[in-house]
Amino acid sequence: MQKKVTENKGFRTSKAAAGDTARSAAPQYPKTISELLRLGHKRLDDLATGLDARDRVLAGVRASLPAPIAAQVLTARFAQGRLSLGISSAAWASRARYAAAAGREQLGAALGAEVTTVRVRVARPIGP
Repeated sequence: MQKKVTENKGFRTSKAAAGDTARSAAPQYPKTISELLRLGHKRLDDLATGLDARDRVLAGVRASLPAPIAAQVLTARFAQGRLSLGISSAAWASRARYAAAAGREQLGAALGAEVTTVRVRVARPIGP
């Protein structure tokens, strides 16, 4: 069967022609992650910028909360006055809700913006 080559934003794949049941989604010219990072594509730059912003938010939140609760904060995101926290368990999430409500001004000062809403959810631990 004849294969049809398609281009998708710099990612070349070969598709099987109509009627061919074999599927091939592997790139013809795969690149390692280190190559992609070195090339500095806009999407990767945007991703790196977003990750840096989340790291700063997480550090600010951990600095603002009491130490036992701060140790249980796994993720933090801040956008448009809304702070979203991912906590390790339901018990710690309950404690974090009370601490965040009481210290909303302190959280806002650490983040450099007014915190209007705090959302606390149980998150899965990161890593193995």
